[in-house]
Amino acid sequence: MDELIQVLYGLPILGLLAQLVGYLIGVLPSISPIIFRSAVPIAMAALCGVLCERSGVVNIGIEGTMLVAAFVGWAAGVFLTPILGTAVPAAFFGITPVLVASLVMAVLAGLIVAALHAWLSISVRADQIIAGTIVNIAAFGITGYLYSLMSSSSPTGAGAFTRFRPPQGLVEVPVIGRLLDMFLDQGPIAMSLIVLVVVFQILLFRSRWGLRTRSVGEHPRAAETVGIDVIRLRYRNVIVAGGLAALGGAFLSMEVTGQFTQGMTAGRGFIGLAAMIIGRWTPIGAFGAALLFASSAAIGQSIGISPPPGELGVILDSLPGQFFDALPYLATIVRASRPPPTVSRTPARRRPDRGNGFGILNPDDRERVRAILDAEENRGPVPLLDDGGITELLRTSRRIAVIGASSRSWRPVHGVMTYLMAAGYDVVPVSPREKEIEGLRCYPTLGDAVAETGPIEIVDVFRRPEACPDHAREAVAAGARCLWLQLGIVSAEAARIAHAGGVAVVMDRCTKIEHARFVR
Repeated sequence: MDELIQVLYGLPILGLLAQLVGYLIGVLPSISPIIFRSAVPIAMAALCGVLCERSGVVNIGIEGTMLVAAFVGWAAGVFLTPILGTAVPAAFFGITPVLVASLVMAVLAGLIVAALHAWLSISVRADQIIAGTIVNIAAFGITGYLYSLMSSSSPTGAGAFTRFRPPQGLVEVPVIGRLLDMFLDQGPIAMSLIVLVVVFQILLFRSRWGLRTRSVGEHPRAAETVGIDVIRLRYRNVIVAGGLAALGGAFLSMEVTGQFTQGMTAGRGFIGLAAMIIGRWTPIGAFGAALLFASSAAIGQSIGISPPPGELGVILDSLPGQFFDALPYLATIVRASRPPPTVSRTPARRRPDRGNGFGILNPDDRERVRAILDAEENRGPVPLLDDGGITELLRTSRRIAVIGASSRSWRPVHGVMTYLMAAGYDVVPVSPREKEIEGLRCYPTLGDAVAETGPIEIVDVFRRPEACPDHAREAVAAGARCLWLQLGIVSAEAARIAHAGGVAVVMDRCTKIEHARFVR
């Protein structure tokens, strides 16, 4: 066997590759616990990025979130140690009350920073890249300033969590022993990473919450149509993601060193974003990419300390250490040239619509939901107005009630309403939340609008599907000519109620779009 290996090593190019593989096989088992520890903050940052971007929010403020959590974890230990006292560390992970309280404070700090980024990105609708940059710059400046004030007195922190030492007999089991040693020779935060990766992988792709999260990230308007509160779900997910990033920061100051240094995250938040891209926006993929980054750096350090013998050692030793650090980024560039498989290309900075049920479905979905009207409960087809009927309706009607009207200009209902007003229609806004829109009095119900302004010809509904049957009954009672459910809204029950009452039905179409097509 040795002679065969030497023959293989002697081949011009294959020999060098074989020597490299042999060197890696010999080195990786001994440095695997170090690789895993190096991958923990990167993987935590990557998990944060996955959860944010799956929800439709870009978060480049992960670096700042980690830095704040690292500082707060250390600073909390400094302030709590005199208050709670120095307790005897537990045999398991060296846990003390001060360490636990400091970890909780670090996670809370990460949640607060994430809530700030969510507010800027979702509510304020600031550019998400700028919002993340603000978080990073502020975190670096504030933590650096406070650390310079505190470090002048040489404070004593809470220490650090200790690693679990697996039994030697378990480590010596062939093949499996090395893997167990890699994952078990760690502290509590590092061990929790495995659990978090598995749990989020299952939840994201095998749970109702995961389906809603991915739908919010892929197509917020369609998600709004089926009753999902897009803004609330995005807020919740971004804040939870901040807790994951905080664990990565706390790991650096409470498990690796027990101290804080200025800028100690050293770009790991940005590396986590690269790991997220290589991992195809999945928790397991991001974790694997984090291991790739950590392995590349660890192998570079190992070559610098003990290079392989022969010509391969000469070649590798001549390479700068930055070469090995840069290798994973090349893979990131290649991977980033392709869009994510399930994350929407639509800019996440666009605020989703709330409360108006306005959504957009692709052509296949439209055909599917329209077919429901013909098949559901075997009640027979409900006739919908065709293009000719819609053209005649829009040309001969003058009064349109807009259900779900809003004074907020960024909502689609406002744009449709102002378009209809400019087209010469007598628009009657209906919404219990508004008093006046564009100078027009807004009525709480359709019945109130009819009682005070007279008959309505078209009832244009911007509400969620579950609310449409009630509006269909109002349209029948008002003697309207047509119940019009806006683009993305389909309700079989509302269609049958309107049809039974002699009211024509238009569904999953927009009055503004159809008017521009057939009337203008």
